[in-house]
Amino acid sequence: MLHDVQNHARSRALRAGQHARSGPFVLRFDPRWASPYVNYAIPDDGAAPTAAEVDALVQAFRERDRRPRLEYLPGCARQAEPALLAAGLLAAARVQHTGYGEPGDPDIQRIYAGTGYRVVGEKLNISLPE
Repeated sequence: MLHDVQNHARSRALRAGQHARSGPFVLRFDPRWASPYVNYAIPDDGAAPTAAEVDALVQAFRERDRRPRLEYLPGCARQAEPALLAAGLLAAARVQHTGYGEPGDPDIQRIYAGTGYRVVGEKLNISLPE
């Protein structure tokens, strides 16, 4: 299920008006809104990015005047986080992620449990510091 959730997020990013690929990453951009919540990248399943691929990812964001940021389920690309951290990106948040696609807190988990949804893994938000 973890990979299904990540594939769904990746396919939504690919349907965004402005998207691109950079190495093993899908990038989603909103040219009208600089919010980091709509401008982010997702690594491919099993991605093991090189330093050069991470540099190219950062450059793609900078070319669009956006802060480099990723939002993904690290269980789908375990080797991505060490490469991103080595390039100076910081883990901003780790939250539980439900099968519904929303970060979970105890109330959300209780509600989802009553409707059949469950936590499928950890979601990681990682970005360059401002």
